[in-house]
Amino acid sequence: MTALPKDITVYKRDDIIKLIGYDSPVKEEVIKEIITQFDNEMGDAIVANKIVSIPYIGNLRKNNAKLEFNKKKAAIAIAKKYMTKEDLIEYIKECRRESKEIAARKDRLNVIIRQNILNNRKKYERLILKCGKAYADMFILSISCFNVIHFDQDVEDAWQEIWRLEDETGN
Repeated sequence: MTALPKDITVYKRDDIIKLIGYDSPVKEEVIKEIITQFDNEMGDAIVANKIVSIPYIGNLRKNNAKLEFNKKKAAIAIAKKYMTKEDLIEYIKECRRESKEIAARKDRLNVIIRQNILNNRKKYERLILKCGKAYADMFILSISCFNVIHFDQDVEDAWQEIWRLEDETGN
């Protein structure tokens, strides 16, 4: 592990408890329990790939590009056996670029889905109650894949002609 710069202070659990202050052993145990609960909830949220917000510190989340790159480590290990050093470096750079692109596409898709959930909140909530969250998410995803088709009178006339012909033939 590398040494931290001198202007960075690291606080451990006991340091936090002393900062908060307590005047009885019971309060100390309560503070320890709160910190432990916070640690557990934060760890569970990070494992679930959620964003964790820590007041006065910032937000923590997994690096999606790094997660995608880790999926390629087995292929890189195989490539090490057969490639020259220069080719391997180029291959690793390409894997990093691909990982960043995949992560960026997933992030854009999540933004689109969140926007569609906001725009169709009532429909989304009804679908969750009626069909479940998985179906509601797929419905919202399908909405995001649609393209707007503007009205064209020529196309409408052609459809009306087709329907009139089908009605006359009895199909």
